Amino acid sequence: MIDYRKYSRMAHLSATELINHVLYPLANLQDLKTRRYRTAALAGELGSSADALIYAGAIALWHLQKHDRINDAANRIREVLTNGETLNHFNAAKN
Repeated sequence: MIDYRKYSRMAHLSATELINHVLYPLANLQDLKTRRYRTAALAGELGSSADALIYAGAIALWHLQKHDRINDAANRIREVLTNGETLNHFNAAKN
């Protein structure tokens, strides 16, 4: 069972931080092909990996009451994926 109480402490996170600190570790698979798809999604390339990040991120932002509508939350996640903000944040964290 998921303990949602720990996620309520993350209400201060921005959309980019949410993706990189919450969603990215959940998808931290070691398969090389998967890592390429994940990096492409973080760079804004559309596909199933990006769809998964948008879907999961929208639900998380909506649950944390960052947005009143899931559609608005999905648009915010889509925005940070496509403008390069997420990939830059991810690359900075790796170094």
